[in-house]
Amino acid sequence: MTNKEEVVSIVGVGISSLMIAMKLLEEGFDINIYTKGPDPRINQDSEQYGSTGNGRMGRFVTGFEGETYLSDTPMYPDMQFAFQNPVSKGGWLSKPIDEYSQEDQEWLQKRYEASLDLDKVKDIFEKYYVDHNRESIKLWQELHKSKSFLFKDTDVTNMHDGVLRLYDNETVFKSTLNSHKEYGFLKRELSAEEVASEFPVYKYACDKGLVAGGLIVEGFSFNVIQFCKNAIDHLESNGVKVFWDTSIKEIVIENEIVLGLRTDSNELITSQHYSINPGAYDPGLLKNTSAKNKIGGVAGRWLMMPRPEGYDTPTKIHGNKRDGFPVTDNNLTPVTLDGKRMIAVGGGYVYVGSNQEEYANQEAYKIIDSENERTIDLYLKDFYQEAKTKGEISIWHNTCVRSFTYNDEPIHEIMKTKNGGVMTITAGTNTGTATVAPYLAKWTFESMRDLA
Repeated sequence: MTNKEEVVSIVGVGISSLMIAMKLLEEGFDINIYTKGPDPRINQDSEQYGSTGNGRMGRFVTGFEGETYLSDTPMYPDMQFAFQNPVSKGGWLSKPIDEYSQEDQEWLQKRYEASLDLDKVKDIFEKYYVDHNRESIKLWQELHKSKSFLFKDTDVTNMHDGVLRLYDNETVFKSTLNSHKEYGFLKRELSAEEVASEFPVYKYACDKGLVAGGLIVEGFSFNVIQFCKNAIDHLESNGVKVFWDTSIKEIVIENEIVLGLRTDSNELITSQHYSINPGAYDPGLLKNTSAKNKIGGVAGRWLMMPRPEGYDTPTKIHGNKRDGFPVTDNNLTPVTLDGKRMIAVGGGYVYVGSNQEEYANQEAYKIIDSENERTIDLYLKDFYQEAKTKGEISIWHNTCVRSFTYNDEPIHEIMKTKNGGVMTITAGTNTGTATVAPYLAKWTFESMRDLA
C-alpha cells in the first residue's frame, strides 16, 4: 500500500462512497478507497459489513425517501411511542429502554426532546428529505442517461414510470396525496378500483378493503448490490485503487486539523482530501469528530419471494397497522436472483443503537419478520400462499442497519487537513441514503473544490 499526498482517501465501499468516487473521478481526482470488507464481486461475506450489502438488493429512489421519523404525522403516527418502547410492545426498540447503554439512552432522550420542536422537524424534512431528494432524482436520471452501463442487470425500473404507493387508510391517503402535490412528486392518483384494474396482483387486497387508494409518484427502484459491483468495475478500470480488508480504526486529528487515517495495522494513511462515509456500522470511527455519538442504528429486515407474472412495478405498502403499533411500510422491489424473477420485500424498524453486537440475534427480529410476512400474506394472498407451500419464501439472515441521527438531521461535516485539503463526513440519512447518494457526491466534490 502506498500513500500519495495528492489523492482523495475514501472510507467505505457502500453506495455513498462509490457515488462520491465516481463524481471525483469525473472531476479529475486521484482516488484510493479503503474498506474493511472483502470484494463483494467475489465474496458474498462482504455483505455483512454495511447497509448497502445487507439490504438484500432492493433500494428505492423517491421524493420522500428517508423522511424524518421524529414527530407524529398522518403517515407516520406514534413516532414518539416508537422510540420509547420495545418491539414486543409495538415500538421500535430491540429491548426495554433501561437495558441500553448509557450512551444509547442519552441518544434516545435527545431524540425525544428533538421531537417536541415541530417547526424544526419540518425544516429538517424540507431541507434534507425534500430538497436533496428532488435534486437527487434528477441526478439519478442524468446518470442513467449518461452511464447506462452502471445499471446493467440491476432490474432498474423506468426512471419516469414512477413508484406505486398503496394506503389502507383514507385519512393517511388524502394527507399523503396532498403532500406529494405540494412538493411536486405526484404523477397520478388512483382509486382502489383503478389500482385493482391496473395492478391485478393487488386485486385481492382491494376487494378486501385493504386499499383506500394509490399514488404513482416520482421515483424508481434498483438492485443496489449489482449497481455497486458495476460501479467498482468502472472505478478500477479507470485507475481507482480499492484496498479490501483494510479497516480504518481512527481519524487522527490534532488541533482540529486532520493528519490522516490510522489502520488496524497502525499504518497512517495520508492524503490531501478524505471522504468518510461510515453508515451505521462503524460510528466509533467518528469519535474524534463533532459527529461523535450522533449516530444510532435502526435495523430493517428482508424476505424474498417469487415475482408474480407481470409484476414489475416497485411498490410501497403503507398499511396493515396493528393496534398499538406504529405505522411502518413495506418496500417491494422487483429483482432477479440467480436468474429467477423475485421480489425483495423490506420492512420493519428496530433501534439497535451504537453497539454492533446488537445488530444480530435479536428476538425483536422474529417479530419484524412475522410482520413482514403478515403484510405480504394480506396484499399478495394467492401468490404468497403458493410460494409458501412450495417453500419459496426466504428470510434474509442479515439485517440492514440504517444510520439515524437523534434529530434526523444528516451529518455533513467538513474539516481542514494537514495537506491543504478537506475531510468530509456524510452519515445519518435514515432510510434514504441511496436516494441522496448523487447529492452527497456533488456536495463532497464542491466542498473539496471550494474549501481547500
